[in-house]
Amino acid sequence: MCGASAELSGCVASMDDSAMATEEDLQPSSSEATAVEECSKREVRWMASGEVVCSVPAGSASCLSGVEATVQAKAGVPVREQRLFLDGQELPPNASLACASAAAAPLMLVRTVSDPRVTDLSYFHPPADFNAVPVQGFTMVRKISEGINGDIFRYRCDPQHLKDVPAQFNTLESPADMCVAVKKLRNNCLKCPSNIENNERAVHLEPWKNSPPEEDALTEIGVLLYLSKQQDLSKYLIRMLGCFSDLRHTWLVTEFADGGELFHLVASSGLGGDRVRRYSWELLRAVGYLHRHQIGHRDISLENALIKDDSVKLMDFGVAVRSHTTSGVPLRYFRAAGKNFYRAPECYVPLTVETRVVAPVDSQAGDIVMVKTLDGYLCEVRLPPNAVPGRSCKAEVWGYAVQPVDIFAAGMAICILCCGFPIWQKALLVDPTFAYVHSLGEEGLSLLLQRWQKPLPAPGALQLLAGMLRTTAPSERLSAEEALASSWFDCLNEPAAGKS
Repeated sequence: MCGASAELSGCVASMDDSAMATEEDLQPSSSEATAVEECSKREVRWMASGEVVCSVPAGSASCLSGVEATVQAKAGVPVREQRLFLDGQELPPNASLACASAAAAPLMLVRTVSDPRVTDLSYFHPPADFNAVPVQGFTMVRKISEGINGDIFRYRCDPQHLKDVPAQFNTLESPADMCVAVKKLRNNCLKCPSNIENNERAVHLEPWKNSPPEEDALTEIGVLLYLSKQQDLSKYLIRMLGCFSDLRHTWLVTEFADGGELFHLVASSGLGGDRVRRYSWELLRAVGYLHRHQIGHRDISLENALIKDDSVKLMDFGVAVRSHTTSGVPLRYFRAAGKNFYRAPECYVPLTVETRVVAPVDSQAGDIVMVKTLDGYLCEVRLPPNAVPGRSCKAEVWGYAVQPVDIFAAGMAICILCCGFPIWQKALLVDPTFAYVHSLGEEGLSLLLQRWQKPLPAPGALQLLAGMLRTTAPSERLSAEEALASSWFDCLNEPAAGKS
C-alpha cells in the first residue's frame, strides 16, 4: 500500500470509539491523491543519457507488453524497436514486472532498428545539468573567434576548478594559472523541444519538420565528455577540461591550442615535406581513434585542426554522429554535413525516396552501389529485387555511411597540405575539375596536377590520396588504419607509437 493511503488507514484504525469519522474526513486531500498517483508510476529512461522517456501507470507496468504499448503511445517509439532493461538485465518478451512503487528502479530503454537509415541525431546528448561557472577562477584574456552557437575566448584559470587536467599541462605553466579555450554556448542553443525530429532521413526528406540544428551544441558537449573519460584518449584530439553554466551561457572549456588553425598555417606559409607528412599522420591517428569508438566526425577539415605544441588537435564535434549500430551495421545519413572543399560526393543526397538509375553491369539485386542518377547526382542507392545489370530501374536512395565520408574529408585535407590549394570547389559532377578527376579514376589527381603543371606530391602520398579519395565506391576507400599503414608513413609508424 502506498504511503498516503497507509497513513490514512492507520489514522482510522487508531480512532477512539467515541469519535466517529465522517465520510468526508476519510477522503484523501488533493495533495495526498497526487502523492498516491505519483508513487504508482514507474519511470522509463533512455539507457544512453538517463533522461526520462515517460512514466508508466502501475496498471500498465505490471507486464512488459503494457510498458511497450505505453512507450509507443507517449514517446512514439514503435514496440518492435524497443529493448527494455531492469537492473542491467534485458527483459524477455511477456516478462512480468513487480508492482510499481515509489522506490521501484526505472526501466532503461534502448531503441534498436533494422533499417540503417533510421538514425538518432541526439545519440550523444548528455543531461544538460552543469555546475555553475566558478567566476573567481577564470580571467578573460581575449576573444578568439565567433561561432554559430557562441563565441570562443582565451581565458586564464585556476586548474583546481577543472575536473580533469592532464599532468602535462602543469609542465609549462604554473599550476595556479593556465591558459584554456572557452566556448560560450548560448543556453537557448542547448534546448531540445520534446517533439523534435532526430531521424536524419526524415529531416532530409521533410526539412519543414521541427528538426535539430545542423551544428548541435549538445552533441559537441556529449562527444567531448565521452572522450574526456577515455584513459587512452588520442593526444591528437582536443581535450575537454570542464563544462559549466550561468544564466546566459554554457561554458565549454578545452585545452588552448597556441598554434591556431592548420588552415591558416598552410595559407600563410608553405610547410616542409616532413611537417606535411607528420601533420597528415597525426590527423589520421585522430580519425582512427574516433572510428574505433564508432564516432563519425562529418566535418574534418584544416579549419577544424588546431596546432598545439606543433601537433594536430582535431576539434569541433557539432555534427558528429554514431557510425554503427550495436550489432556493427553502418548507419546511413543524409544531410550534406561538412565544408565544400572536403565533402564527399555521396553526401549530396537527392531529396527523393527513390531515383531512376542504370544498374551497374557487375551488380546484383539488393546491392548498395554508387551510381550517377539520371538527374545528375552521384550517390549511393540500393537496387530493387527486380534489378537487371545494365538496365534502368528505380532504386531506393540510401544516404551515406559516415566513416568513408570522414576518410574522404581527411584525404582532401592531406591533399591541400601537399598541394597548397584545394583542387575543386565541390565534389559534384557539375564541377568540371571534380568531373575530370572522377572520370580518370585513381590516376585522376596526378593527371590533373600534371595538366596544371604543378609539382606532384611524393609517390607514397599520391598512392595514399588515391586510396582515400575513391569516388566510384565509398566502401572501397581506405580505412584510417589502412591509411596509417601507407609506406609514406614508414618513418612515423614506430612500434612504440601505439594506436592513440
